[in-house]
Amino acid sequence: MSPEEFAKPFHPPAYLYDPTERWKKSDGTLKHWEQKDGRIEAQVTATIHAVQDTWVVVVARGTQETEGYRSLYPVVPDVLKDPKAAPVDFDPTHLELFHKSPNVGAPAWGLTNPVFIDVDGDVDGDGNPIEPLWIP
Repeated sequence: MSPEEFAKPFHPPAYLYDPTERWKKSDGTLKHWEQKDGRIEAQVTATIHAVQDTWVVVVARGTQETEGYRSLYPVVPDVLKDPKAAPVDFDPTHLELFHKSPNVGAPAWGLTNPVFIDVDGDVDGDGNPIEPLWIP
């Protein structure tokens, strides 16, 4: 038995998809947003036309091209002018005294757990409305 064959039951499938819809502040497709208290808040409404049970994951992220972008210091600390002189107390809206640049470092991002969509109910009577699309 090959190593791939042996390991197959232990490796769940990986789903790699390009987004089917995107909304961006920079190109005007993100209509309902505001910059408030140093962060950008947005609302998006989308209609999903599912023909079989499925799931959706939503990802939100900032990019350096986004107006108002700032790095995630102190969450990502490798952006200090002097790594040996990390500040103890600081105002996160005024990082210029010790931070290389407000436009470097890791961008903000977040994602949801899968949001399961049931289109046909419990078709096999097992009490689980979400029926798997594959069986290992």
